[in-house]
Amino acid sequence: MGGEIDGPEFLGYYRQQVDAMDTSHLELALGILGRIGTDDAHFEVARQLNHSDFSVRFVATKVIANMATIDQDVMGLVAECLVAHAGDAMDLAHELRTALDRPANAEARRIATECRMKLGLAKA
Repeated sequence: MGGEIDGPEFLGYYRQQVDAMDTSHLELALGILGRIGTDDAHFEVARQLNHSDFSVRFVATKVIANMATIDQDVMGLVAECLVAHAGDAMDLAHELRTALDRPANAEARRIATECRMKLGLAKA
């Protein structure tokens, strides 16, 4: 046992327990999901981008902002978050703008382009 976390097993555990987790455990779980790194794990992280607790949003934002590429499911949630918080300079969402530059596929690219248009961010 090298202390490795089984990704599918943890993802199943997370999905069963997420609604019962306190803030500290949710933050930790999001960090673990980010390290697991699968599309499903990243989607679960992205689902927390609009969480009511700042600390949870902070961890989710950092995980998503550090992803190498963003698939269409995560990009859709990133775009929703960016559009929802477009006028709030103090919100964490502005840190997600770099995610728009890392679409993993054509659908994610389309979502990112549409989001840029809504936000008035021209991509040269």
